[in-house]
Amino acid sequence: MDFLAEAFRRAWGLLLAGDSEVYGIALLTLKVAVVATVISCAVGLPLGYFLATRRFWGRRAALTVVNTALAFPTVVVGLLLYGLLSRRGPLGSLGWLYTWQAIVIGDVLLALPIAAALSAAAIQGVDPRIRRTAETLGAGSWRTAWTVAREARFALAAVITAAFGQVVAEVGAAMIVGGNIRGSTRTLTTAVALYTSQGDFGLALALGVVLLMLALVVNIALQMLQGRVVLDLDQFAVPRTGILGVVGHNGAGKSTLLRLLALLEAPTEGQVFWDGVVVPRRPPAALRRRVTLVEQRPILFRGTVRENLVYGLAIRGIGRSAVNGMIGHVVEELGLQTLLGRRRHELSDGEVQRVAVARALALRPDVLLLDEPASSADRAAAGALYRALAAERAARPLAVCIASHQLEDAYRWADDIRALAEGRLSPVTPENLFRVDLPAGDGVKHARVGNVAIVVLTDRTGPAVLAIPPTDIFVSRERLPASARNVLSGRVTGMAIERFGAGVHVRADVGGVELVAAITAEAARDLALAPGGAVVFSFKATAVRVF
Repeated sequence: MDFLAEAFRRAWGLLLAGDSEVYGIALLTLKVAVVATVISCAVGLPLGYFLATRRFWGRRAALTVVNTALAFPTVVVGLLLYGLLSRRGPLGSLGWLYTWQAIVIGDVLLALPIAAALSAAAIQGVDPRIRRTAETLGAGSWRTAWTVAREARFALAAVITAAFGQVVAEVGAAMIVGGNIRGSTRTLTTAVALYTSQGDFGLALALGVVLLMLALVVNIALQMLQGRVVLDLDQFAVPRTGILGVVGHNGAGKSTLLRLLALLEAPTEGQVFWDGVVVPRRPPAALRRRVTLVEQRPILFRGTVRENLVYGLAIRGIGRSAVNGMIGHVVEELGLQTLLGRRRHELSDGEVQRVAVARALALRPDVLLLDEPASSADRAAAGALYRALAAERAARPLAVCIASHQLEDAYRWADDIRALAEGRLSPVTPENLFRVDLPAGDGVKHARVGNVAIVVLTDRTGPAVLAIPPTDIFVSRERLPASARNVLSGRVTGMAIERFGAGVHVRADVGGVELVAAITAEAARDLALAPGGAVVFSFKATAVRVF
């Protein structure tokens, strides 16, 4: 122990004193590693893309060769390269033997298979529809490749990290073709091996610490380039029963929130509680089985629809007779009788969603999480889905959390609505949605929203929600003769330009009620609208949606 303690003291002394030999070796190692990583990735990433996306004779053999090269012993690579660069070798005229350039070549030969094989796997993991969509929209080969690479950017960053790790830790080839010459080709790994064999354990340990720090700094830098805050919530509670709707635009953080609630991911900061008890970062299986998530693009396993419905129940050890009853109920609720014998490739996207929801309902979880469950369904199928959820809630205690960007569905079926914007809970209620009490009678009705009477055409009575699409509101500076039954005067309270500048959202106070209209940027200029200015909003009774 005294030997190790003394070695550590000397190592830290050399590092803190800025020993020229230690840092000189570190700088050479960094230079070699960066150059070798850049070359290997510049060649390996395009090669991996080519192997992943192109079909050609010998492709399988090429992939086999690349994957086999992952296991090449470094000393064998160094030996072969020594033969090529020696005076009697075919590349001896270059005079690169025992130079840092020779070490770079050896490192490239070792890192290139890693870059190619792992990038091919990363590209194959990208949804093939990304490439097809880019090509359909007219993108050329290079633009398509760039589009696909952007989708796999995090995986490709991991590939670059792996290539750098191979290069910076390599010792066999560097020792053979570099010669471990002091001040010329001595890298951190070869120096550690040399000083350890000479008994200078303190210096070897100092170099080892520098090597670890170098690898750590590079990995942290790559992680910082990848990372971004997707969700930032002070707190978010799901009620024990009822349907909670989470609305927001694409990228607002809805799917990430559902994965956290499903205990599939742990937050980078903060904690998840279940019944007031902190959930460990690796939750027990018994706890995870109490919550089930159906993702936006659900996956069905190989086999028939029936086999997929039985999967989770079989894992829980439920007997066959009970299984038949449990899946029979959800099959009837969601109208899946004719699909039970089909396989996943025989189903439409909407049918896949229905099967996935049925598979989750059959498990009878305490919490059911649904990510855009009706995005691929027609109105009839969506109605059947929500009616099945209502029936399940009536039969037993069940908490349902639905993430959707379709505000109408959320307001139609949810007991509570929460909006997400840029990963944060938004205090702003989604636009032009109002809870009202509709009077009895058929046809045209007047619904009171604050001090304003909105004319609607509906047969509904009692509690309802009115939705007025911002695009259906006509904006003017004064009242104009028109057939619109709703003509509301007010003042502009705010204006917001859409993300890409194509339109403007005009927010106005009309009789104490805030409405939002969407118009083109050109129309906004022609009307010379400004906050505080007079404005008239007009819309037909048939434009008001009631649910």
